[in-house]
Amino acid sequence: MNNPETLQASIPGCEELTGTSKTGFEAVVTQKVGPVEVTFKGAVKLKDVYALQSYRIVGKGKGSVAEFAKGATNLTLTEIKGGSELSYNLVPKLVAN
Repeated sequence: MNNPETLQASIPGCEELTGTSKTGFEAVVTQKVGPVEVTFKGAVKLKDVYALQSYRIVGKGKGSVAEFAKGATNLTLTEIKGGSELSYNLVPKLVAN
């Protein structure tokens, strides 16, 4: 669950994710804000980590001069027949000044 490629796939609009779970991640995420797509660059941290069960991803970033974004998602890993299922819910907050 801490693999950057797996995490990137679980963050909607995430184009790039680098770093490690110990040091934190840097991300590039594109989101639609009204009729405009905005690319945000920022930091992503893992919190409330329960190994092999769940954790919370918390991120914040800056777009152009006036856009800021905050978001969080809870990831849960559930054992299913033949493997594991990764589920998440996204709680975004986009702020434009």
